[in-house]
Amino acid sequence: MQTLTIKLSNIQKNIDHIVDLNKDYTIRNEQLHTENKELKVENETFSDKLKSLEEENKKIKIVNAVKGTESSTEVKLKINEFVREIDKCIALLNE
Repeated sequence: MQTLTIKLSNIQKNIDHIVDLNKDYTIRNEQLHTENKELKVENETFSDKLKSLEEENKKIKIVNAVKGTESSTEVKLKINEFVREIDKCIALLNE
């Protein structure tokens, strides 16, 4: 009978320990979800900034091309790219 009591006591201790671990892991999981959300927002911010800097870089290259520091074929390609984008916009407006 005493061994049964000891075994039950050990089982209860194990259950209590598992419950405590579950609470700790639940809290840690919530913290990680929050951190993940914050990192996603930060990542989006950096992505937006990168896109902005890439656009600015394109503009600088075009200005340099017009000034003559880059090849005229690159200027022609950029102009053609802009014309295609304008054509797409006009097509969307006409729909």
